[in-house]
Amino acid sequence: MGLPWWKRRLLWALKGDASLLPSHIAIIMDGNRRFARKKHLGTGEGHRSGFNKLHETLEMCLELGIRHVTVYAFSVDNFNRSAEEVEDLMDLAQEKLSDVMWQRDFLQANEVQIRVAGDMSLLRPSLRAAVEQLTQATQHHSKAILTVCLAYGSRHEMHEAMRRSAEAQPSPSPAPRPSSLEQPPTHNSSSSSSSSGGGRSDEAAVSLPSDGIAPSFDAFLYTAGLPDPDLLIRTSGETRLSDFLLWQVCERTSFYFTPVLWPEMTTLQFISLILHYQIFADHHTKHTTTAGAN
Repeated sequence: MGLPWWKRRLLWALKGDASLLPSHIAIIMDGNRRFARKKHLGTGEGHRSGFNKLHETLEMCLELGIRHVTVYAFSVDNFNRSAEEVEDLMDLAQEKLSDVMWQRDFLQANEVQIRVAGDMSLLRPSLRAAVEQLTQATQHHSKAILTVCLAYGSRHEMHEAMRRSAEAQPSPSPAPRPSSLEQPPTHNSSSSSSSSGGGRSDEAAVSLPSDGIAPSFDAFLYTAGLPDPDLLIRTSGETRLSDFLLWQVCERTSFYFTPVLWPEMTTLQFISLILHYQIFADHHTKHTTTAGAN
């Protein structure tokens, strides 16, 4: 498809200082259903318009050199919607994944790797097969990474990560037994309780890695290997995260909430949110530098 020249020219004006561009944008693509009602369309058509907007947004990010884009496509909570809408969303996801496969020239020319983050066991087999086909076809692309959060929820992600992390931990070695010549230690019930957290012996505690829990825990997340988001965008006027990337957002993440419905996001509105980030990043950099000097 490609961007028209005037869009490229507008985006080019933002590229003066690469350090003031986000390397990772996360998007909650909200407002598809309201867009459908506003345009008197079926719900499925509203979601289809949202997926088309994603393609255009990805092209603009590529033009700016933004390497990581992560989008919230389908929450685990969406399975609580009507059976008809869930089926429509699954059909649409499979249709769009198939469409992306037909755009191999675009993916290859821009070296876009597609990742899907979420609980694949919740998807129907045909959709899981489409996900696997697409991710394998693009796994060696390295210029940009589009992560589609499908059947995703941050609490669900953290729960599964904790479970897998616990399963991967080696079993603690048993404490050495005292020899017959050694006097076994005498434990007073009151001192044992106070020193070991309510009666739990020190030997039963599993030691953590020397660098803390976060690095090892991150490896078990659906987003393992991705940097934390620099800019998180939510459209449609909502100002909440809705269980999206709760672990990954950090002190340097800038939030941008806009009343615009996702399918109606324009190029100028996209440029305004990048400018918002650049002002935030410049202020954050100056504040960090000043704090370090003091």
